[in-house]
Amino acid sequence: MPTPSSAASTEGALALASALRSLPLETLARSCGFLRRRPKKLAPGAFLQLCCLLALQTQVSLRAWACLWGLLTNQTLSKQGLAKRCNSSAVAFLRSVLELVLGKLLTVPGQVPATLRGFGRVIIQDSTTLSLHPKLAAAFPGPRNQSQKTSAALKVQVFYDLLTQRCLRFWLSPFTTNDQKASAQILHLAQRGDLIIRDLGYFVLSVLAQAQRQGIFFLSRWRQDLLLMDPLAHTPIDLLAQLRRRGSWDALVLLGQKERLPVRLVALPLPAHVAAERRRKALANRDRRLRPNKERLALLAWEIFLTNVPAARWSTREVAATYRLRWRIEILFKAWKSHFRLGRFTQGSAAQVELLIYGRLLWITLFHAAFLPPCTQTSGLSVLKLAAFCQDYLLFPLVLLFGSTSDPCTLFTQIAYHCRHETRRKIQPVPIAHNHSLS
Repeated sequence: MPTPSSAASTEGALALASALRSLPLETLARSCGFLRRRPKKLAPGAFLQLCCLLALQTQVSLRAWACLWGLLTNQTLSKQGLAKRCNSSAVAFLRSVLELVLGKLLTVPGQVPATLRGFGRVIIQDSTTLSLHPKLAAAFPGPRNQSQKTSAALKVQVFYDLLTQRCLRFWLSPFTTNDQKASAQILHLAQRGDLIIRDLGYFVLSVLAQAQRQGIFFLSRWRQDLLLMDPLAHTPIDLLAQLRRRGSWDALVLLGQKERLPVRLVALPLPAHVAAERRRKALANRDRRLRPNKERLALLAWEIFLTNVPAARWSTREVAATYRLRWRIEILFKAWKSHFRLGRFTQGSAAQVELLIYGRLLWITLFHAAFLPPCTQTSGLSVLKLAAFCQDYLLFPLVLLFGSTSDPCTLFTQIAYHCRHETRRKIQPVPIAHNHSLS
């Protein structure tokens, strides 16, 4: 007997399969230049399936692409013929499909924490770095090593909505475009009433000021080089002195010497062992420019946040608890790299690498839309186990890309059973009886 959760999941998966079949793939392919005449072999829909299913391959090469194509379509295709079609037009086609899917997907929110209710969306922005073959350094320049040789790498900027648990947008950028340079991208996506949660790498005061003017809420850590001023006296605030006197602090301040952006500062003391570990890591930094002084070391004993969400909406403790939700995206990155093979590429051309990335991002998007929101209604499920299950048993392409199974409810029943977090009871040590008598 299927559970309500499995029934809802089945309906969502079948609706998603129907939506995919209704995508105007031929129109998109022609507008991107990927399709110029009636296709003899590489039809747009089949090419899309091919790029997605490559996420299942442990090793990717042109021969593997061509063999998989043959299995899907019952045709033969040379790797040379496939290589000719792996060009900028094919990349534009896959990118257009991904953007269309991201715009069309509508998912039902799962269990929403009370602190997030009332916001339009709760957008987490983060990035993951993908290392590439060194021969692609000209197209995707990466960091330099000690011998000043340039490696190859790129960044995938991810915009993820915590409420609907789906990806809103992906943006591929060179490794040299750091998170701070990518900070303003959020202004093209966020809308009035949304909440943005990002780490310090994205902290740009002018971007926060613009977000506030647009009616967008934000939550970030405080950057220690920014001046804090009293909103009434307009004099600098000695934050360390305030914290030592009060222990914790929740107050309105002005941020920046010139900007003087009115924000809410929330500071909470950390346990002694956590503060000691933060200081140890700060002192171990090899970059001498980042070595902290005594004041900065002392401030590491507190968690310090900046937000424009009023105290009437979030308590001091709720500010810290909400920021910790940002770490969910780290779990997703781990699932993507471990089970969706996001970081494994061919040693081919730059276009082939981009095709693999967009194909896998589309695969990830469908995974989030079909499985994560319904499965979060079943407590105790592991995202990592869920990703591994879908990859290992090939059920995800059967349900989503081919649109049919003998009994769709069976899939979600197995997920609910096999993808739970394991609970282990602590085994109490058995006391050893010491016999001191002499035999």
